[in-house]
Amino acid sequence: MLKINKTLSKSRYILYITALICGAVPLTVSLTYHPVSAISHPALSDISTMQEITPEICTNSARYESQTLRDVRDGNNYTVMRLDDGNCWMTSSLRLTSESLTANGQSATLSSDTSNISADNTFTLPASITELPTEAPEAFTDAVDYNNLAQIYYSTDNNASAAYYNWYAATAGAGNAEVINEEVGSDICPKGWQLPNRSIFQTLLTYADEYDETNRGYTLGGAIFPLSGYIQQVFSASNNYGYFWSNTSYNSASSYRLYLRNPSAPSSNIPTTTTVAAVNRYRGIPIRCVAPSNNTDFPSDISIQNTNVAVTVTPNLTIDAIGGMEVEVVPQTVSEKTIFATISANTSYSVQLSALEPSLINPNDPTGPNIPASSDVNPNTSAWGIKTDSDTFLPITSNPTSYYNESVFDETTQSTTHTFGIGVSISPSLPAGRYSTTVTITAVNN
Repeated sequence: MLKINKTLSKSRYILYITALICGAVPLTVSLTYHPVSAISHPALSDISTMQEITPEICTNSARYESQTLRDVRDGNNYTVMRLDDGNCWMTSSLRLTSESLTANGQSATLSSDTSNISADNTFTLPASITELPTEAPEAFTDAVDYNNLAQIYYSTDNNASAAYYNWYAATAGAGNAEVINEEVGSDICPKGWQLPNRSIFQTLLTYADEYDETNRGYTLGGAIFPLSGYIQQVFSASNNYGYFWSNTSYNSASSYRLYLRNPSAPSSNIPTTTTVAAVNRYRGIPIRCVAPSNNTDFPSDISIQNTNVAVTVTPNLTIDAIGGMEVEVVPQTVSEKTIFATISANTSYSVQLSALEPSLINPNDPTGPNIPASSDVNPNTSAWGIKTDSDTFLPITSNPTSYYNESVFDETTQSTTHTFGIGVSISPSLPAGRYSTTVTITAVNN
């Protein structure tokens, strides 16, 4: 709370700012602790490799919970996220090739140990095609036996953002000509993951946002699916079309893929911009693997009650410039002090701040002049904000927000004091009085 008294001297205008104790700081706690050795409700944040995923882990994960996981086969890292449809998705396309496997000291032959391949079966990835069409003029066309020949395109000239697979390669050789109007049970996704079936893609499209020109793609359920083009003899249609393979066949020559189109691109024979439609199996198309959950429910931040976290906050909140003392300041001064919270935890978390009322208000004149939350904390201006590490200020809002001070601990419980700088500046025209708000400090499990 701020108390502001005005006096006039012969030569200058002086403000007295007195810090008053406001009482106990409200605290909202939503930290959840999972002992690493015996996790009762493991989620994405508790695993480190793609192959550790299970339907239970996905189900226990919060909406938009994400984690960067390593594919143990070739060492590539992928950020995965639980999206609005309740399933866990790769947020970038698969980059598995025979070359990436051998570079990681692994065989180019996949098995059920680490891949989504049926037991006792194997599949060997072919050498990647890196130049089109000069290296392979008939690649990704119907001039080859595409129901028995795997083809993969991958080149660092394509910014290494995705590998492109014909359907036979994507389905680890299971998608031959005999597979008609059905789903295949094998593919080259990591163990625990799979090619989405037609139904999964159709459900995901119900969460589609409008076309995003900045990212050249569509946000589906919370993740960007870019218009990364496809290959039909040559690499084409980037920024106009985005295709992603499903595991569902249509007939002996075509299978279903997620279809995304830039609204300004020609519609061809598909009038809509987002759908699931069949396409020639010989085309080179990226893969987004999915790990289905058991249901579409999302756990709340406090649904797991068995925790081992203690959170304590100083019993008083002081937003002042003088640490409980009275001092003379001139309007040209930005006054600074700190608030802090001491948190004991053995899990990763972040600290968030929110204000019941973003402005510091005089309760005796609530509709009168106040001190607004603002990044413009400067002399001769009424403003207050959270000081960042770069000596700038950010306005506090009524929504819990992480400004900085994120801590990550190991299994040993540790105690850390998180300090937040508060800056206040005063306009010479601000009436005398006491100005305050209530700040809530929230500890949130990452």
